[in-house]
Amino acid sequence: MRILILLIVAMLAGCAHDCPAPPAPRIVDTSCSWLSPMSASSADTPETKREVIAYEIARQKNCPQVAK
Repeated sequence: MRILILLIVAMLAGCAHDCPAPPAPRIVDTSCSWLSPMSASSADTPETKREVIAYEIARQKNCPQVAK
């Protein structure tokens, strides 16, 4: 019985080695890549113009790197 236990312990100890940790996942933020500036036209209604202004304020706040 002791020999069996020693064999099992020896086999399990052979599996306990240091493996290098896998590399951390690389996160690429592309959430602002599809945004573009928006402007209102003279044909837009006042409500649409307010919505365009609100969009631009939110875009500039959340994605300042997007070109104007």
